[in-house]
Amino acid sequence: MADDLFSIKNEFYLGNYQGAINEAQSADLELSSPNDERDRDVIVYRSYIALGQYDVVQSEIGEDAQTALQAVKLLATYMSGEDMKEIAMVTLKEWLPPPPPFH
Repeated sequence: MADDLFSIKNEFYLGNYQGAINEAQSADLELSSPNDERDRDVIVYRSYIALGQYDVVQSEIGEDAQTALQAVKLLATYMSGEDMKEIAMVTLKEWLPPPPPFH
């Protein structure tokens, strides 16, 4: 079974973030499942974050996006500046369940 995202992942892991974005936008790319589409989007947006293009991520990922993409958007918010770190942390704490009581 071939990995449809191999070339995109390879570019991302090598640090060629623009290459990963270009591969993901290639007309030759055929994805076999919705999970692959989500994973492609996560890699693309993480590449934009690595390139410092936080505004692209924040503007393109909507409030109705899948949880994985919302997490990437939150990472972009966190990385976008010191003043945004607290907002990101508050949002993350809202997402997480309360810790178990300490006895």
